[in-house]
Amino acid sequence: MKKLIYILLTGILLSCIKDQSVMVYPENNPNFSMITITSPTEKLSVDLGQEFTFTPVVTQKIAGKELKYIWTANFIQSGITGDIVKIGEGATLKYTFPKFGTYQLRLEVKNEDYSAFKIWQIDVRVYDAGYFVVGNDDAGNSNIAFARTLSQTDILEGKELTFISDVINKVNPELSIKNVVRVLKSIIEYNKTAAYLHIYTKEKIYIADPNTFKVFNVINFTARYPGEYITKVSAFDTYSTGSSIYSSKGRLVGYQKPEFLIYRYDNWGDRFFSDAYVNLIYVQGPNVNGGEALVDYENSKIWMSINYHNSNNPVNNTSGVNATQNNFGDNYRANIYQNMNILSVFRMNGATTGGTPYNLFALAQDRTDPLKVKFVEFTTTTAGGIGTVAENSYTATSPITFKKGMEMVPNARYSSVYYADGNKIFIWYPKNSSPNNQLPKDPAITLTSGKIVTTMSVSYDMKELYVGFYDQNSSNSLKGGLYIYNCSEIGLNSNIQPVKKFENITTRPVQVLYKSTVWDKPVSF
Repeated sequence: MKKLIYILLTGILLSCIKDQSVMVYPENNPNFSMITITSPTEKLSVDLGQEFTFTPVVTQKIAGKELKYIWTANFIQSGITGDIVKIGEGATLKYTFPKFGTYQLRLEVKNEDYSAFKIWQIDVRVYDAGYFVVGNDDAGNSNIAFARTLSQTDILEGKELTFISDVINKVNPELSIKNVVRVLKSIIEYNKTAAYLHIYTKEKIYIADPNTFKVFNVINFTARYPGEYITKVSAFDTYSTGSSIYSSKGRLVGYQKPEFLIYRYDNWGDRFFSDAYVNLIYVQGPNVNGGEALVDYENSKIWMSINYHNSNNPVNNTSGVNATQNNFGDNYRANIYQNMNILSVFRMNGATTGGTPYNLFALAQDRTDPLKVKFVEFTTTTAGGIGTVAENSYTATSPITFKKGMEMVPNARYSSVYYADGNKIFIWYPKNSSPNNQLPKDPAITLTSGKIVTTMSVSYDMKELYVGFYDQNSSNSLKGGLYIYNCSEIGLNSNIQPVKKFENITTRPVQVLYKSTVWDKPVSF
């Protein structure tokens, strides 16, 4: 009897549960609207500092019922999921994650009948290796664009190299950075790989994390030198922690990157010069650069400080080469640039401690007859100071294509130098035999009408030429772009085309830089 009662009670109870289940989850109830959430992938990514926008596909059985969305995220550190944080409501999530790393992203969607959940993993990525295109508009407002190098996964997924415009200001909206002169990723300890990102502007130096671009210190140059501003920067990326700043008044001062210290050079003192040519040391492979030549245009002299020569005190091309020659005195030797305008000084790429090729070049033009041209190959040594290696003179048959103020971009891999005028890019071979060592008459590359070349540089391995340009004819508010050319074709292929093209990514470009994750080792040619 007891057994029969137990069976009856169990049956009644199970019936009740089943009835309750049908009432709560009425699969066959036409008024019950189930929800599904789908997306093409469960692994998402976004760059740090960029707003993440994401809209998964949400459907319900009965259209028209009100849906409520709740987005939450948990930061995952060392495999441990952190506290839950509500980050949005609505069908589309728009959110800027506060730090880089991996998050668990969760969406809950509700209607009057049902709740559905879905979880994704999102990687908030840092700005590791990639391209900078640094721009300023006419008012001086900066726009530093960055494109991360594609990973193998990116390539397999069919992604294309894409620039994020104005990335530094997006990461640091409170700063409104203006008048950028140069951006540099540089070591902070000799022979180590730890580095900071230095953003040199006319008035200030901003120091940022090289991976997140978050600025953590600001050095005020004009507070140290009132009435002056930064015009040029000479700095090593990898070899040394020091750098030099050339000011609007013609002064050369030092800046130590690890200590954030601007200081007066005792050897240069308070001398002022007409111009400075900077970053005169390169190396085959990594972006090792630095060194500067200061020019006295009026007296046609090139001044340099040479390690261990004249106690590191500056000398010029007319100075005595030792203490017996009027104590390294000025005007001891004849001036090979007498009555000439010095147009440019550059180095045909060399190592920081010498090596081949490491000589410098100076290009000059006669003041009375501008068709008379001289270019001098010279060297700097501890024993001999500034010494001439080769002197080349010729008379051009038409106005020369190089003008003072243009930038020489040397490439030792191909023993050539690039410079630009308007939309034309020229290639010069100063090491060739005469007359093939004269300045070119015709351009090697001509950009389409309206595109003005504003800056150029070469890749670390000197295989690519980076060309920053400003498109006057573009209707886009961002008229600055980047073309990348294969250096092996420049001067040989009359129909050369860029291997990569990026348009409307910044304002007027002033610098193109490839930022490596770690510095490459020197490579041979």
